[in-house]
Amino acid sequence: MTSRANSTQEVSNWLVKKIGEISDTENIDSDTKISTLGINSVSMVGLMADVEDNFNIEIDDPSVVYQKMYVADIVDFVMESMNG
Repeated sequence: MTSRANSTQEVSNWLVKKIGEISDTENIDSDTKISTLGINSVSMVGLMADVEDNFNIEIDDPSVVYQKMYVADIVDFVMESMNG
């Protein structure tokens, strides 16, 4: 089921939960540095597919997420994509 988040906080909460599941890490917040989580490229591509499905957006180049250093950077990217 696709749901469209209405706020930055909703996007952040969703991403923190998903990234925590992928990385098997509990202490994640928007200031967490992605490179410290040990997430492999296959998992990141899967995360981006989940982001597309959940937020009804299209990410033309999934590698763009590798340029994002922090969870907050991914949240900002998702919000920008949702808002055109």
